[in-house]
Amino acid sequence: MFITGLQLLTADLKATTEFYSSVLGLQVSERTESSVSIQAGYSTITFLESVHSKPCYHFAFNIPPDKLDEAYKWSSARFQIFDIESYGKIAGFPAWNARSFYFSDPAGNVLELIARSDLDEARKEGFDGNFILGVSEIGIPVTGVKEAFENVCLEYNLRCFERQRVLDNFAAAGDDHGLLIFVEEGKLWYPTQIPAIAYPCRIEINDEHGMRTIAFG
Repeated sequence: MFITGLQLLTADLKATTEFYSSVLGLQVSERTESSVSIQAGYSTITFLESVHSKPCYHFAFNIPPDKLDEAYKWSSARFQIFDIESYGKIAGFPAWNARSFYFSDPAGNVLELIARSDLDEARKEGFDGNFILGVSEIGIPVTGVKEAFENVCLEYNLRCFERQRVLDNFAAAGDDHGLLIFVEEGKLWYPTQIPAIAYPCRIEINDEHGMRTIAFG
């Protein structure tokens, strides 16, 4: 399942545009007075100017599985990497066969670069924004994770991520290419002290059942 599009809000459109284009090195595919669209591999992220005080999302980018160390070195020269208790800067997820690190953009979104060892995406030496494969995960805060997860999976014909069992406060739909991560609203976005709050979000997915758009909020 590929996340081909995200539509999110931002309280600082100018700083958001500058970060994704100049710092991460991603291409601006469209820009208006009140929105900007950023191309990140197979995913288009559209930020709309917010009427909220400061919306905050959590989403992740897939990178080639052999590029995490190079990505970390490249990223740490450009922005601050979050500390992770017991890990240092890089988190390991043995059950998911993945490693990642976390940071934020100027709007306060919690971002992640994640290398999944089971993705066959070897690339040439080095790292820059062109190595970002696409949006890997988008966090979805809800009240009542199990019920919300089951309802969305049934309505949009999604399957539970085979590496993650459904918990009372956490569930994942999709696969290594793209995941919808359901968390209980108020849960802290890992590895921060920022609570997960539901803000409007539109997600475009594409899998064997075709392309669909899922809207929250």
